[in-house]
Amino acid sequence: MLAELAVRNLGVISEASLVLGEGMTALTGETGAGKTMVVQAVQLLVGGRADPAMVRAGATEAVVEGRFVDADGSERVLRRVIPATGRSRAYVDGDMASAPELAELGAALVDLHGQHQHQSLLRPRTQREALDRWGGVDLRPLAAARAELRALQENLAALGGDARARAQEIDLLRYQADEIVDAGLDDPDELERLADREDLLADAAAHLEDGHAARHALSGDDGVVDRLGAAAALLSGRKVFAPVSDRLAAFAAELDDTVTQLRDVLETVDDDPQALAEVRDRHQRLRELTRKYGVVMILDEVITGFRWSPGGLQEWLGIEPDLCTLAKILTGGLPGGAVAGRDEVMQVMVQTGDRQHDRYERVLHGGTFNANPYCAATGNAALRIAATGQMQAQADLMAERLRAGLRRIIDRHEI
Repeated sequence: MLAELAVRNLGVISEASLVLGEGMTALTGETGAGKTMVVQAVQLLVGGRADPAMVRAGATEAVVEGRFVDADGSERVLRRVIPATGRSRAYVDGDMASAPELAELGAALVDLHGQHQHQSLLRPRTQREALDRWGGVDLRPLAAARAELRALQENLAALGGDARARAQEIDLLRYQADEIVDAGLDDPDELERLADREDLLADAAAHLEDGHAARHALSGDDGVVDRLGAAAALLSGRKVFAPVSDRLAAFAAELDDTVTQLRDVLETVDDDPQALAEVRDRHQRLRELTRKYGVVMILDEVITGFRWSPGGLQEWLGIEPDLCTLAKILTGGLPGGAVAGRDEVMQVMVQTGDRQHDRYERVLHGGTFNANPYCAATGNAALRIAATGQMQAQADLMAERLRAGLRRIIDRHEI
């Protein structure tokens, strides 16, 4: 039952308040007094269409409020605000609501009758309810069947919806499975092996030059092997030098093995730009697969990784990991490790204040720490230098000078 109605700035009504008692209340008045607007106000409260043209001229908005009393004595307050521009707003007991929600609630509170129609009787739902009540039909089996149907429909949707959607998903999954199989992901250590192989190929020329120079110094004419053999021959058969002779013999055997191992290693080094490109392409393909299918790639970027480039080993390899662990020195001597990564990966380690997440779902990372603040400060200063790239260039220059100096010494002494 409508117990109270308040209207402001609706049509010809500037402001009106109406308290209704039990029984019948009749509103009378001459044409244009606003009787129709009162009915319009009730229609707005029960989800009727709102039109900005309803707002009183000169006003910014129209407001309609109604207090209803249910059969059990409980009260509901409905409110509708119609601005002169923009969309209308609805409220139920002070909480925001939509017009359809008002219509559903109002259908049980108000029944509007026109001159030539009975609105509720025109609704098929009302007709069915009346017929079921008259026939004494038990609707519980129907409600149970509808609930079961909804559950089956939800389960079907969870499985992939209709047959067409399932077929599309099957095709996608088959393509993804074939892509993973074609990638040949059968070695869990492949990324590490590729990094080692890339390091070997990227500096193959220098490896070969220094390796052959070392082999010549050991086993070439008048090399270490020859001189060691000559020394052993001089002491052979002399009892007083027996312990030394035995050690020289052991050194000679060890040196032979070392020379053989060096030769074997040199045979594995190949200055092959095409092979280097293939390794890098393979590395990049594996990285794309891990990103595409949600596999987290973790790179342990220790501080010496900055030797390769200001951006560390990841910049030098041309990859972007999902998670990167940095040297403990980066924490500035505080008890915690330094970890960086993509936002969605890092979020699993963040405390959100939600007890369920923080206690049972959050991934803990205690990290490591450097207890010496002076060492930590030195490390931070070193990283600022490493970021400029000058340190890496200087290290490369010094390495080249060292190789050139060793070659001059070897040539001068004809080793």
